[in-house]
Amino acid sequence: MCRETNQDHSLLARLKFIGRFVAFPLFAVFGYIPLLLGWPNGHWSTELVLVGLLAYSWFCVGGLSHELVHGNLKTPKWIQSAAAHTIGTFIGIPLTAYRESHLRHHAYLNTPLDNELWPYSDPRASLAFRRVFVWFDVAFGVIAAPIIYGLVCFHRQVPLRPALRRRVRFEYAAVAVFWTTTVAGLTLAHRSGLITLTPHDLIYIAPLAIASSMNSLRKLTEHLGMSSYDPVLGTRTVIGDNVFTKLFSYFDFDLAVHGPHHRHPRLAHTQLADRMREFQAAEPTAQFPVYSSFAAVVADTVRCMIKNPGVGVNAGGHTDLGHLPGLSADSEGDCLVPPEPNRRAA
Repeated sequence: MCRETNQDHSLLARLKFIGRFVAFPLFAVFGYIPLLLGWPNGHWSTELVLVGLLAYSWFCVGGLSHELVHGNLKTPKWIQSAAAHTIGTFIGIPLTAYRESHLRHHAYLNTPLDNELWPYSDPRASLAFRRVFVWFDVAFGVIAAPIIYGLVCFHRQVPLRPALRRRVRFEYAAVAVFWTTTVAGLTLAHRSGLITLTPHDLIYIAPLAIASSMNSLRKLTEHLGMSSYDPVLGTRTVIGDNVFTKLFSYFDFDLAVHGPHHRHPRLAHTQLADRMREFQAAEPTAQFPVYSSFAAVVADTVRCMIKNPGVGVNAGGHTDLGHLPGLSADSEGDCLVPPEPNRRAA
């Protein structure tokens, strides 16, 4: 009987790692080429399947971007940086804005300082506003996501260093230049007769818009309705045994195993599920928010979207957060308010 060597294990790990990347170009090739050629029949039902396939591919690119921001991929830093900048420019969320917002998300999970979960984490946001915005967030994620991440750059109450704020604004300018140039170039080519554009051509960018909404929903499934500020208890985790759940999580870099990721953000995604099991074994009586399927976690999230789309204080969490930098209780001690704007940082 052969014993598995460390070298064999290392090779298997690399193959599993590479497999997550192979899917992206394959989905793109087998999606966009048939869509462009009208293969096999150009019927709307076929196009719907292809758009769904491409949307899922772009959705997984969001998971890749997340791993790049954390620097968790075993590739040279300059490659990770270049890839993250490219993805950020294309989806309208610059790398620095995403990174700074995501760092605050990890540091101040579910608190009013968690800009990535605005407005759900903001005690000043009314229930009525949050109930409206949460559906806008999901239906129009391609618009909502850049707005939320843009808070790091454009909101004066976010204490960002002047140099970083200038960098974020420069990157947003680069995004504007890229898309303005792209749209202008396509318009000029259409008017000159080089190409013919019709409303039907919107089908080519539809997957990107759908993927943005999918990522917004993913964010909500991980956090909405969670009142705890603990990394594991304040996030939902999905670890399932069925094939669909495993594949969906696999190609999204196991981002659904979210609690362990928040506790250990630099831990390899292949080790997150095992770490969650270690948490459960160490504390068998703890009520960890672990789900066995995406259907169950989505159902729970939708209930929160309807009833009370909030996290932390807005979901019933305690308000004793005065130890956080820049947060203080108001005169009645029942609401947390950010500090006055940082003039230098603004």
